[in-house]
Amino acid sequence: MNRPLTALTTAAFALLLLWPGAVSADDEAPLAVVHGFIAAMNASNAPAALALFADDGLIRTGRRAHSGKTEVSYWLEEHAGLHMHMAVRGNPGVEGEKVVWTADVSRDDWERLGVSPVETSYEAVVQQGRIRSLSFVFNPEAEAKLRAAQAGARDLALRAVSGEPGPAPAAQESVHVGTVLIALALGIVSAVVVLVLLARWRAQQAVGRHT
Repeated sequence: MNRPLTALTTAAFALLLLWPGAVSADDEAPLAVVHGFIAAMNASNAPAALALFADDGLIRTGRRAHSGKTEVSYWLEEHAGLHMHMAVRGNPGVEGEKVVWTADVSRDDWERLGVSPVETSYEAVVQQGRIRSLSFVFNPEAEAKLRAAQAGARDLALRAVSGEPGPAPAAQESVHVGTVLIALALGIVSAVVVLVLLARWRAQQAVGRHT
């Protein structure tokens, strides 16, 4: 991806929207606004993405809602910092003011967890050239995998803080079993040697008594 070119395109699009009289808000197609939002986030350009939201716009993330420019800006800045990237599947669907699309979404933290990208379904409502609302849900299977990875990471972090040892890997278990078997074998050999020496000593004692 040519990030400098994407960033310039996004900035130009946002400037065109903000320039007085340049484009009639009623003429701004919802799909074009959504494309501008996707390009802005893929370029990690939170200010350009924020410019596409209405002043009372909101972002719904599951059970949470981020409403107003301040909260929306915080969410956009956080995800831009994580280098959120949306690889859109196919063509978005448009029904009047509503635009829906599905994307494979990647983020730095999800990459570290080994679950990126995560299939995500979006719905945006665009009114007068601005995003009034944006909501999304994860693919159920992908979400289950993501939550499990996050829970595992939290568990490891808690164990590290508390000093608890984590579960032994399979490789370590194999080493422990091998060590036990070797010790057992050495013990058996030592017992046999002791018995042989004891038998010889008794035989020598018996010979001594007869002579």
